Amino acid sequence: DLTRNDLLIVPSLHEGDGLVVIEALSVGIPILLSDIPEFRRFGLPEKNYCKDKEEFIAAIKEFKYGITLLVVPTEVSSPILSSRSIHSIADSWEIFLQKSTR
Repeated sequence: DLTRNDLLIVPSLHEGDGLVVIEALSVGIPILLSDIPEFRRFGLPEKNYCKDKEEFIAAIKEFKYGITLLVVPTEVSSPILSSRSIHSIADSWEIFLQKSTR
């Protein structure tokens, strides 16, 4: 379980859906992610992305005493979380199923 005292670091070279990122956004956990297309689609602030190990280390050092600065602002996280709501997902499936039965 993630808590507000944690820092989520995801140094993946490839990623699937990024559910751990969604979980962190939903509880306001500070985040550092690999700068890969799978994570760029979230549209987080630049400070939340790292290109390589050295950038991860530099970011950890930079935000060591201000880790809350890596929490994604609500105006960025809310639309992401809204698009992942149970209602939004159900609506998407309903549209998909209606198209596939025509």
